Amino acid sequence: MVKLCIDGYEYAYLKAIVLFSPDHPGLENMELIEKFQEKAYMEFQDYITR
Repeated sequence: MVKLCIDGYEYAYLKAIVLFSPDHPGLENMELIEKFQEKAYMEFQDYITR
């Protein structure tokens, strides 16, 4: 097993991506949740490529 060395921002982005998952059962307005997830993913990508 490999230990990842991530900072606080990376950890927060990853948590947000998991939290804003439209795959959770019983959710309403899945399109909005998917947009939040996509925004978090795009910002995470931007952060790690700087």
